[in-house]
Amino acid sequence: MEKNKKRKTDKNILIAFILNLTFSIFEFVGGTLTGSVAIISDSIHDLGDALSIGISYFLERKSKKKPDKKHTYGYIRYSVLGSTITTVILLTGSILVIYNAILRIINPVEINYNGMIIFAVFGVVINFIAAYFTKEGDSLNQKSVNLHMLEDVLRLGYSFNWCCYNEICKYFVY
Repeated sequence: MEKNKKRKTDKNILIAFILNLTFSIFEFVGGTLTGSVAIISDSIHDLGDALSIGISYFLERKSKKKPDKKHTYGYIRYSVLGSTITTVILLTGSILVIYNAILRIINPVEINYNGMIIFAVFGVVINFIAAYFTKEGDSLNQKSVNLHMLEDVLRLGYSFNWCCYNEICKYFVY
């Protein structure tokens, strides 16, 4: 029973990784086509999510190894390391998003709001699915992934903007 639960944790993190990676690529293209820095910023954020979730997946699997002569307490600390790396990657991404938002405030561009809304709604659905799959985490890693997915779901208002709201809103999302 315990072994199945551990495999489910790995599988759930892998599903969240695949969903985020696929959507971040799709979203970057959409953000470029619509001219929305919010969508492009979100794609960078989602790419950071995907990268950190991929690392978390690898480290979560490693953390399941049994103790040996070199690691007498086992490999569980790799799970904690994964959640730490996730946090650092997301903070770095947030700094890049804020920097690009400031550039857009200085040099605004026209935005295709209708296309932006479509990408925003689609992103919420994808992140909701990833949050659903990671909701019952038995590791710090899976719980960390779940919190990041929930944070993405709650950013729906972030993509509904008028005038400079698109750029200003980013400061409050992160």
